[in-house]
Amino acid sequence: MKRSDETGFFLWEALLTGIFLLLLAGMADLYVKAVMLKDISASQAPAVCLARAQFSYAQSRLEREGVLPAEMPYQGPADDLLQNGYEYQLNSICNRQDDGWQLQVEVIWNVRNDEKKMVFMRLLQRHKDLEAEGDDHL
Repeated sequence: MKRSDETGFFLWEALLTGIFLLLLAGMADLYVKAVMLKDISASQAPAVCLARAQFSYAQSRLEREGVLPAEMPYQGPADDLLQNGYEYQLNSICNRQDDGWQLQVEVIWNVRNDEKKMVFMRLLQRHKDLEAEGDDHL
């Protein structure tokens, strides 16, 4: 019997092909996870902006009226709640504190049939009128 230099070549070829396919499958999984994270982060940015806008609208309302209602829907335009293909729901709860109003804003939306939620809290106070205090060093 003659020994050939090609003995075991098919085994090595099959082994390397298997390793290569495992690496490709791993990279595909990383790609899918990266796309999911991109979707989640793309939907979080508008949620943060909506919450900040609600805080600004609430501060403005507090300056004008001096009080905030216990529950406050989104104060901006209704079309703000639809951004980047996502529909957002915004709920605000206001509680009177000794030195102002505690405002809790909850933003809810769906990403790939998974409900996401962010909750923000801020203490709001009316600005004091400098002229009423006799402070004229402006």
